[in-house]
Formats: sequence, C-alpha cells, structure tokens
Amino acid sequence: IWFRLGICMNIMIAGAGEVGANLAVKLRHEGHNVTLIERDPDTCRKVENIDVLIVNGSASDPAILREAGIEGTDYFIAVTGSDEVNLIACSFAKSDENTPTSQKASQDGTGGFNKFSGVKVNRKIKTLARVNSFELMDAAMDSEKFKSLGVDMAFCPDHMAAKYISNVLLTPSFFTMKILTETGVMVMEADIKDSTPVVGLRYADIAGAFDYANIALIFRESKVIIPEKDTQFLPGDRVMILLLKPEGLPILEQHFGRGLKQVREESTVKRIIILGATRIGIKLAALLMMDKSQKRHITLIDKNPRDVEEANRVFAKLGLNINVILGKGTDVNLLKDNRIEKTDAFVAVTAKEQTNIISSLLAKQLGATRTIVIIEHEDIHTLIETLPAVDTVVNTKLSAVSTIFPYILSRTIESMSIIEGDARVVEMRIPRKSKFSGRPIKKLPLPSGVKIGALIRGKETYIPKKEFEIKSGDRLILFGKGNFVTRLSGLF
Repeated sequence: IWFRLGICMNIMIAGAGEVGANLAVKLRHEGHNVTLIERDPDTCRKVENIDVLIVNGSASDPAILREAGIEGTDYFIAVTGSDEVNLIACSFAKSDENTPTSQKASQDGTGGFNKFSGVKVNRKIKTLARVNSFELMDAAMDSEKFKSLGVDMAFCPDHMAAKYISNVLLTPSFFTMKILTETGVMVMEADIKDSTPVVGLRYADIAGAFDYANIALIFRESKVIIPEKDTQFLPGDRVMILLLKPEGLPILEQHFGRGLKQVREESTVKRIIILGATRIGIKLAALLMMDKSQKRHITLIDKNPRDVEEANRVFAKLGLNINVILGKGTDVNLLKDNRIEKTDAFVAVTAKEQTNIISSLLAKQLGATRTIVIIEHEDIHTLIETLPAVDTVVNTKLSAVSTIFPYILSRTIESMSIIEGDARVVEMRIPRKSKFSGRPIKKLPLPSGVKIGALIRGKETYIPKKEFEIKSGDRLILFGKGNFVTRLSGLF
C-alpha cells in the first residue's frame, strides 16, 4: 500500500558501484530512505558524499543484512558485480530465519508468507537482482525465472542498454516509449531562431491554437522548462511537441516555421557498424539482425581476438549472419573498407568511453549518417551531447534506472523515460475505482510542473483540454522534471 500512498520507503541496495550509487542518488532524490551495502572499503569511501546509510560488508552474509536493517526494508536491490552474490543476497533478504516453517506455512495468504524450493519467503520485502549473464537472462527484465530463489524481478543493465539502442534505431523517437508507437503520436522538434514567429510570445498566447498538438517541453541551454502560461519562447530554445494527427502540422508550421523535425516511425537504418564485442555490442547486433522488418547489414568490430571469437560463437549458436572483424575503431582504412561512408549508424559500445567518443567523431567525419555513443559516467553525459558529431548518447546506468524506477515507485506508473537532464516522461494508468474518475483534468491535483501531454482511452488518443473528464483505465502521458514521480504515485 505504501507506494500508492506515496509514503517514504526504506530501500536497501547491495553494491555501491556505478549502478548502485546511481540508483541510491536517484531514489534518495525521490525522498526515500536508502541503505548501501558494499564489501570494498575503498568503494565505500567513494560514496560517502551520498546522503545514505553505508554498511561495509557482504550482502550475501545474513548477519550483515540484519545489521543493515533488512527487517524494516521495503525493497532490496542487489547490483553487485557478481550474479551469484546478487541472487544469494536476494534469497537471504527475502527469507525470515526467525519464523518456524510450520508457522510460516500457516500464515501463507494472511501474513504474507510463503515457502518454496527450500526458501522461506517474506513477501513484504520486494527483491530485485542484477543479472549480467546473457546465458541466464534472455530479456531485459524477468519476473519469473528466479522466483524460486526469492527474486521478484531480475534485470540486466547491458540488455536494457542494447534494447534501448535497438529501439532508437528500429523505431526512432525522441524518447523510446512503446505507447507512442502504438497510438501513432508523433514527436516534433522545433529549433527557435530570431526569425521564428513565436519568438517573444507566451505559451498562453498560442496554446489554444492547436487542436491536434501539445507543447510538452522546452530545452533552454542546460535547463528543462515545462511550459506554463507565462513561459516565453526565446531564440535558442529547442521545443518538443506531441502531434496527434498530421492535419495539425500546418498550424504548427505557422508558429514554428517549416524547420520542424518530424520523427518517422519507419526505420531507414540498413547498414550498421558496431564497435565493441561487449555484452551490449553482441546483444545489440543480435537484436537488430533478428528484427525481420527489413534486411540489414551489420558489422561488429573489436580489437580483442577472444571477444571476436566469443561473438562468432554466440552468433553461430543463434544462426545469425553477422560480419565480425578483428580491428580498431580508429583504423581509417578498416572503416573505409567497410564502407563507413554508406553506413546509416555507427554505434560505439566498448568499455572505454574515450574510445567510443573518438571513434564516433572519426566515423562521422568519414561519412557515417548517424553516431551513437555509450557512456557509463553521468557527469560527462551533457558534455558529450554538445558534440555535433555525436547524435545520441546512451548512459547504461540511466537506462537501467529509468526502466526499474516504475517497478519500485508505483504500480500505477507503467513506464518512465529519463529524457535529458532531469526531464522525465511517464506513462501512468488511472486505476480502477479511482476517486478521480469522472473528474475534469483541471481538478487533478498534479504536482507543480507536471504536464499532461496526451491521454489514451481504449484505441483513441486525445490532447485533453482542462474540461476533459478522465475515467478509470485511461492512460496518461505526463511530462515533468526532478522528483515528481513519488508525489505523482501518491495521488492515485
């Protein structure tokens, strides 16, 4: 019930590496109590500046879990570098060592307890485990495979990143949300110049002019702005607009000019070069090749003979015809030999951010149409995005956070994407018997700075006005920034 009431939760994270630390920061920012368990003292010292409780020890040790306060924990998230430790830690976190098996069995269904496969389970604690092995995980998230070990949800950040990049290439969109593809909602981008008609106007001056469109976000330098009635449009702004029907395009062009960029549903990406036979690189190549919507030529490059051999082994096992080459992404002749000038997308996913950036700059210079760079450190994300030769930056940690956040924060939130900076877009469903069913949009006590972009009811999609009445089962696409998700989940 706590996630529906928006009450502060107690969340324990095992592993204070990049994933764990990033999760801790985001969850703490949402207002939850967070405890970090980390075995390595040096790593503990690195995260001392985070406003969380840090416990030095192994999360697979029941004594350490008890010391950290597992009994009062709502969510336990294991993200150490070891799959085995993560699975064992979740098993111990879920178990209740002090309750006799007979008593536990009798409480099943009333006290929230169950017993299976030798693990005595306390359902009050929800457990999530990071599982890196593609041999164990054939999906980005899995809620069934490891249930016998006491794991409610297993997830693989590398698989998430590969899936995200695959979606960007196959069904490109400003933010990859399946709901937009399903409903036909298009995302438009307008770059505001001195000569653009809307310069100097307020949002309130033009908001009523659009029947089939909704201005969702404004990016101004490093700031994210949710447009309100007095928000002005200024030169240099980048405006994101939801367009419901093509008939709404002419009126948009009257205000924003003909420079509107329309994201199309069809993927024109046919020739792809992937640098890095990492887990992400191999999975991405497989996902792209297994999509049968059109023929694709995929080349995977890596400088390590063992990684090349492993990639060939995986592709042979899957029956996929993917060209795997031993070499460096900075080898000009190698890139030219593989027709870099005809390449629709160059994707750099090696373990070294510097290699990814430099090789992408080179690929763009040699004629690649589009470049995608994967990084792990959030502090350079914005900087890399400013490079004209890099079209898309993917942060593996943010991909994982944006995917598992809805699972942690609210059952009404079905998906969430971190767009850019602290801007987020959320899909949420109005639950059955909601007290807000039948009320107009203007009566919804949405958190400040949160905007409804579109509403989906059955097979119909609307740009709702203030008088539009919501109903149970409606799906809302909402835009906001910062820590609005927890406050949002508490409303419904």
